[in-house]
Amino acid sequence: MVALGLLLLGARVLAALLMAAGPLSFLQPSTTSAGYVGSVVRQHAGQWEPAADPLVSVGDVQVKSSNVYGVDIDNVRYYYHFTQTFSYDPLGRGEEHPYRLVMVLDPGGPFEAEVYRID
Repeated sequence: MVALGLLLLGARVLAALLMAAGPLSFLQPSTTSAGYVGSVVRQHAGQWEPAADPLVSVGDVQVKSSNVYGVDIDNVRYYYHFTQTFSYDPLGRGEEHPYRLVMVLDPGGPFEAEVYRID
């Protein structure tokens, strides 16, 4: 009888927690998932949309602002660093920052890029 009471109490607590979290919120995809971050960064790295990603001057060259300043996704700034060519991100410019590697886009390919965050 005590075990049945504890089981019912546990079910009520679980139901209350799920209701407080919202309907099936645990099944909804997060916008900051690795797949989403990779998709957004890949779009900036691989295409140029002048209105959304204007050119900026770095020394004598002009590059996409996303390569210099990164890409803001849900209030987190992600940078991409091309490994097979010169890149104008903070690491590519030789700036020293503690950073966290998030993923590698197109590993082993000619447009391989490390996606990272500065801590």
